[in-house]
Amino acid sequence: MEHQALPSPYPDLADVRKRLDAWRRTRPGHRPIPEEFWAEAVALCRTHPVGRVARALALDYYGLKRRCQNQEPSGFEAFSFVEMAPWGQNAPVAELDYEDASGRKFRLRCRADLSHVAHWIQCLGGLGP
Repeated sequence: MEHQALPSPYPDLADVRKRLDAWRRTRPGHRPIPEEFWAEAVALCRTHPVGRVARALALDYYGLKRRCQNQEPSGFEAFSFVEMAPWGQNAPVAELDYEDASGRKFRLRCRADLSHVAHWIQCLGGLGP
């Protein structure tokens, strides 16, 4: 009995999967995956979790994660201070210290809703989607 793949709810992921599957069917022997596919997989990880991309493309999760960590964010400039508009005296005080895997540190103390704090960190590239 032949299995049919279910359509992906992520069209870009499905397109890369289709092309990678075609390459796998036609490759001679057991050759390494071309860099163009790895680059596309890394790009997909900017909008999808690494595990989802690795499963969908049948790639090594840890290999893909390592490639994603080696990528520098394009157009990102380091800064040491960001001024934010005040929330008012009645807003709760939020305090956050964060350090990523590479040792970069981020400290935030402000009057704001904690859900906004998480969003700010995502915008700064500190946490994945």
